[in-house]
Amino acid sequence: MRYLEGADPAQTAFAGSHALLLGSAVYGLLLGAGLLAFGWRRKELWMTFWGGLLGLGSAGYLGAYALGYA
Repeated sequence: MRYLEGADPAQTAFAGSHALLLGSAVYGLLLGAGLLAFGWRRKELWMTFWGGLLGLGSAGYLGAYALGYA
């Protein structure tokens, strides 16, 4: 890949913001809760498992963000 003359290659990549990650974590938490509830009601073990895992991961990131670790 070519860069402009004098351009720093480290500065050409997109730097994601915390708002994007925070929004994804909130969306993951809502989606995980929905999958968990729907899987529990339909007795689908895989949906319950992945919904719970997605919810736990999202809640963990949101907790780390709230405590200042993320």
